[in-house]
Amino acid sequence: MRICPTCKQIIHDKFTTNRTSPQNRYYWGVVISILSEHTGFKSEEMHEVLKYKFLRRESITKNEKHFERLASTIELNTIEFIKYISDIVIWASLELSLQIPEPNEIIS
Repeated sequence: MRICPTCKQIIHDKFTTNRTSPQNRYYWGVVISILSEHTGFKSEEMHEVLKYKFLRRESITKNEKHFERLASTIELNTIEFIKYISDIVIWASLELSLQIPEPNEIIS
């Protein structure tokens, strides 16, 4: 826990640290695995597709040129990573009619 120097509010570090190992294992072991199997993409290819779809950052103007970049999942904090995975799960459900189980969800 720390205090934001600008806004003087308490920041809980557990919510602002980089994604956790369990989050990363769930992402690669469940989300990427299921989507790769369904789409036929290799795991790394699926990861790149998802980053392009959900992690494109705003265009940056430099010398009147526009650039887009893809954020790395390593850059995401725990909350951003939860949102990223949530966006993927919703998209998979709506666009692919594919159910991705929540972490620790038992599927019978």
